[in-house]
Amino acid sequence: MLLIPLLYWLSGENRPISIMLYGIALSTVVLLLYLGYRYVQHRRLYAALSEPMDMLQKHLVSLGDTPLSEAIHELLQLIDRQYQEQVNAHARQMDQHIVFMNRWVHQMKTPLSVIQLTLKDLEEEAPQVFRRNWNVCAEGWRWSSTLQDLTDLKMIFKLSRYFCAKPLVRR
Repeated sequence: MLLIPLLYWLSGENRPISIMLYGIALSTVVLLLYLGYRYVQHRRLYAALSEPMDMLQKHLVSLGDTPLSEAIHELLQLIDRQYQEQVNAHARQMDQHIVFMNRWVHQMKTPLSVIQLTLKDLEEEAPQVFRRNWNVCAEGWRWSSTLQDLTDLKMIFKLSRYFCAKPLVRR
């Protein structure tokens, strides 16, 4: 807006003040029309940015037809896809860990029982070191077995919440 009087002054033309004010007013109107048009084009994007929590819940809704809105929408979809992949990878890793622990607990039960029976047969002949080591191993196995049982129990409660049609307690 102030560029017009500066341009007149640099060109050496002595224009009347009224023409300079007309140029300033005209450029102001053009600028306001452009900004209004730009706002109308991006109003969905501005609304989404002003309410970020709504944007998180409705991230798959289009933000407008402008290139900027479409680029932001594609970026949000990419971020969401990567996040979902990370969550799924973590869930798969946790499932694999649980399967491994379940197999380990199951396979350790027999060797520990055999060692315990052997130690009972040898009662006084077995050194204290063997008994101490067996106690440590057995305690670790019991802890892992209890953890496995709690995991199974948690799954049972999750399933029962979904499949119970009638309440368990009647009043």
